[in-house]
Amino acid sequence: MEKPAATARKRKARNDVDDKLEPLLNKKLKTEKDVKTKLEVVEKKELTKKGTNRARKVKEETESAGYDTSDNVWDEAEMLSRIERVPRQLAENFISLLNEGCTLPFIARYRKTVVDHMMPDRDSEELSSVEKVENHITHIVADIIYKDTRVLEHMRDLFSLSLWKSSHWVRKGLDDAYNRLIKPWLSRKVRADLTTAAQKEAVKTFTNNLEKYLLTEPIKNRRIAGLDPGFKAGCKVGVIDSDGEKMDAVTIYPNLSRNIPNDPAAMQLKNLLTKNKVELIGLGNGTACRETESWLKFQAISQNIPVIIVPEQGASIYSISKEAQKEHPNMDPNLISALSIARRVLDPLGELIKVDPKNLGVGLYQHDIPPKMLDSALDCAVEKIVSLVGVDINTASVALLR
Repeated sequence: MEKPAATARKRKARNDVDDKLEPLLNKKLKTEKDVKTKLEVVEKKELTKKGTNRARKVKEETESAGYDTSDNVWDEAEMLSRIERVPRQLAENFISLLNEGCTLPFIARYRKTVVDHMMPDRDSEELSSVEKVENHITHIVADIIYKDTRVLEHMRDLFSLSLWKSSHWVRKGLDDAYNRLIKPWLSRKVRADLTTAAQKEAVKTFTNNLEKYLLTEPIKNRRIAGLDPGFKAGCKVGVIDSDGEKMDAVTIYPNLSRNIPNDPAAMQLKNLLTKNKVELIGLGNGTACRETESWLKFQAISQNIPVIIVPEQGASIYSISKEAQKEHPNMDPNLISALSIARRVLDPLGELIKVDPKNLGVGLYQHDIPPKMLDSALDCAVEKIVSLVGVDINTASVALLR
């Protein structure tokens, strides 16, 4: 019977110990919960840029400080003041700014008087080794060298180290400034100068070619037929008199793939040339130019009437312009292009002046040149040639007089 009694005494003693420890454990758990809640608040306020490490540090220092939190009261300002060793009022100001939603960079820049000009801590890893410290000093010296006007004026003096006291940092800073700052700047400067020189040379080439093109010798006092060759669209024919006025304009469809002795298109063209007493044929140098030239020879058309090759760049653009529509209302643009080719033989300057110089195909790739520079140079070239050659007021077009 003694064994059950001993067991009962042990059970009663254990229950007594549990009853005594339960309040203490509950109080401890409640305290730990409050501490954890307070730490979460601090961590939330510290989680700004690079704030995670700082929050962890605050947590460790708080745990190691051994604060008495049995009364479940935690003064954030007091805690921050003790850990950071700053005045309590300053800590209160800082916490109030954080509660308002201000970030550390905003406080450091725009609320620095409220926090007594405190600055955010920099990452300690930036200065964790001698090499990193030297790199920072080198960049600072390089920045000073790069911004110093004496560098550009007295480069040789810099190498003689007469402008600086510390030769070690000057040599490192000079090397860093050249490789990281000065060399890229010089490269951009040289490329910009070369680009400007190339643009000027391109404009010069463009204007020289334009002047030569506008000075093409005219063939006066002749009736001329302009041919704008083509395959599927046919060959457009435009006939003008000795004054450049339109006489006739038609479209023929020659068989350019094979030579047929009695081609209907050849008979139509011969009748047109005979009817208008054409003395010269101007053949555009576009698509099907050589095939049309061979066709004219095979049909014996070019034996009696001379044929010359005429550059047709810009003729199609002019044919759909407002000026062309005013000059030839209700007329097919393809036939206007043929008339323009004929007038380029009779009066090159008077006809080419109607086309934008950039569309005449006499210069380098004009899209690589600044538009204002190109337009100004080409306008000057046109004015120069018109003034040099002169115009007949009675027969000059509106574009030439303009």
